[in-house]
Amino acid sequence: AQNSQEEEEKELISCKVCAQEVKCELKTLLRHTKTCESAPRVDKTFAHVCLMCSYHCQQNECMKRHLVKHISDDKPFECEYCNLKMTRIDNWRRHLEYKHGVKMSARKKSKVGKVTYGKVRTVTIVQGKTFVKIKKPE
Repeated sequence: AQNSQEEEEKELISCKVCAQEVKCELKTLLRHTKTCESAPRVDKTFAHVCLMCSYHCQQNECMKRHLVKHISDDKPFECEYCNLKMTRIDNWRRHLEYKHGVKMSARKKSKVGKVTYGKVRTVTIVQGKTFVKIKKPE
């Protein structure tokens, strides 16, 4: 009985603004970011206020992307130069370009790094599209 109670507690997140316990699933968290009456909003156009930090935005998609940072331990995009791991490919691309000088050319096919989901993958960018190739285990 205690184990299931601990699991239930892990599935809840306390809103830093109103202290309400919110189920840790993206849809429920997103709804709370929009409906929390205690949340300070810059103005009416900022529909979403994060319940875990001071981030706020206007669109559902922006808040969804932001919430993943808080609720996901999965960081599949790893820099092959410094081993920094990221949750999103756009941040990974930007990191490679600004920190390591790797040019992200949309016109040339280039190997730009690796992604780890348990298996090593090669990410290739061709004309702005991302292709992932799984390396078979040896």
